[in-house]
Amino acid sequence: MSVADFMALVRKHYSIDVTRDQCYKAKNFAKERIQGSIEEQYEKLWDYCEELKRQNPGSTVLVKTSLRGDDPVFERLYICFAQLRKGFIEGCRTMVDFDGTFIKGQHPGQLLSVVGIYANNGMFPIAFAVVETENRDMWT
Repeated sequence: MSVADFMALVRKHYSIDVTRDQCYKAKNFAKERIQGSIEEQYEKLWDYCEELKRQNPGSTVLVKTSLRGDDPVFERLYICFAQLRKGFIEGCRTMVDFDGTFIKGQHPGQLLSVVGIYANNGMFPIAFAVVETENRDMWT
C-alpha cells in the first residue's frame, strides 16, 4: 500500500487528514513493533549464521564484527552455500562475474555477488556478501 493510499484510507475511515511524515512514522512504528528494532535483528544474525551452517554442511558463512566497548558491531557477512559451490564446479564454465549493488536505508552498504555461467548461458549464483563499501579489500 502506498503512502497516498494509506492517507486516503485514514481520511475515509477516520475523517482526518494526516501528513506523509506522519504516515512514515506510523509505518516505522508498526514495523518495529512487529519485527523488532534493527539492533534486535542484528543480534539474531549470529544465530541465523549458525543455523545456516548446521542446515547446509560444508557451507562457508563468515561474519566480521568490530568491538564498540564490549559489544560486537556488525561489519560484513559472506555466504557461499556448499551445493552452489558444488554446482558451479560440476556444471558451469570456468568464468565468473562479479557485481555489486547499493543497500539504502538506515544502515547503508553494498550487496556483492559472484555468479557463474552454466551451459545454457544462464547465470548461476555462487556466493554473496554484505559489506560497508565496495573496494578491492572487500572483494578479496
